[in-house]
Amino acid sequence: MMAPNGMMQVWTGLLLRVENEAQLAAVLGHEIGHYVQRHSLARLQDAKSRSAFMALMVPLGAIGLLGQMAALAGSAAYSRDHEREADRISLYLMKQAGYDLPSAARVWENLRKELQAGPAGDPAKRSVMFASHPPTDERQSELELTAAGLAPSAGRLGVEEFQSRIEPLLPMLVDDELRRAQYDESIALFTRLIGQRPDRAILWAARGDARRLRHQSEDLDAALIDFDEALRRISPPPMAHRGRALTLRKQGRMKEAAESLQSYLQAQPDAPDAPLLKSYLDELKS
Repeated sequence: MMAPNGMMQVWTGLLLRVENEAQLAAVLGHEIGHYVQRHSLARLQDAKSRSAFMALMVPLGAIGLLGQMAALAGSAAYSRDHEREADRISLYLMKQAGYDLPSAARVWENLRKELQAGPAGDPAKRSVMFASHPPTDERQSELELTAAGLAPSAGRLGVEEFQSRIEPLLPMLVDDELRRAQYDESIALFTRLIGQRPDRAILWAARGDARRLRHQSEDLDAALIDFDEALRRISPPPMAHRGRALTLRKQGRMKEAAESLQSYLQAQPDAPDAPLLKSYLDELKS
């Protein structure tokens, strides 16, 4: 998100979803495009003028309501034009920096697949913010066409550089993602990331937790498979023991749950949830 004064906010969900420097550059370039073109100020001015118009429509009954709806629709279209312009600016900035331009379209391709896993499908159906953006499939197609015209040859991806910087942040990024409680989307995300980096134990544990928390048909069995995969890898995170214990507890497998919970508490004796889990352990052993 870009503020009118040039302050940019980068959210943890973005850092977890992009795969390399080029994809991150695509999103940062898009936000820079908003700032360069003063879109935030233009939207503020537009909102003020539309608010004044809508206030005038209030006394006009049904006709006034139609006028208000037209003003809101015009505002969304106005924002979508800004998004398209920012996308084009992003590609030009990426080209100047030597990044791979098709990576911009892949950001939206990945997002589209992730959102299709959720109940709403199209993000515009549940989010006012996305309603002001072009549809993800349209956006992906336009980015692909523009990128092909600007740079016929591949640019820099920056995979290793990006992953080395993100690696220490993964526990925090995963925790933030699970706190969203959008488990269908999170499972799709973690499945994609596991396909790219099957050696990362934390990704298996994260998908297991998402399945455990969603708790649909066969989710608990699938979660146990994920936790076991995490524990077979190098440097498994303590959350794998925790998730496995809580899953086994739900299944009524008390002895196995106690063993996994003991492993977690040995690895994380000062964890914030340690007192609660110690009470679970006493319950399981009784």
